[in-house]
Amino acid sequence: MDPGWKGHPGAPLQRAQIVKGWVDAQGNVHEKVYDVAGKTTRAPVDLKTCRPDAKAGFPELCKEWTDPEFDPRQYAFYYTRVVENPSCRWNQYYCLDRQVDCSQPPQPNKSIVGYTQFEYQQCCSNDVPKAVQQRAWSSPIWYVPAAAAP
Repeated sequence: MDPGWKGHPGAPLQRAQIVKGWVDAQGNVHEKVYDVAGKTTRAPVDLKTCRPDAKAGFPELCKEWTDPEFDPRQYAFYYTRVVENPSCRWNQYYCLDRQVDCSQPPQPNKSIVGYTQFEYQQCCSNDVPKAVQQRAWSSPIWYVPAAAAP
């Protein structure tokens, strides 16, 4: 888990996955995702504070995994992907910093709020997501069948 920084804790991890890619005998490319550690949970982020739910998720994930469909004659690649619990997107931090109140739209020449109509539209519209789910991934491991190895 990313520890975050002062005043902004990192989001706990949700799950670790192995992504496998391979080419079949007909030359078709395939990909399959295996959930290997953790679990998908509903871990909402508080959009009013941008604080992640520290009770949901894991500070670290570890698992030994073996491909249940391994074929020693097939070219393949594997990489690990780790998914965090949801966290605020950068624009939500901006809207909180500007103290945009979606119940108070600015009115030209009448408003005393400290944000613009454009900021209000951006912060209060559902067109732009307020939260994201970060991911990290490893470099791939390439498997070459022994008969094809140099």
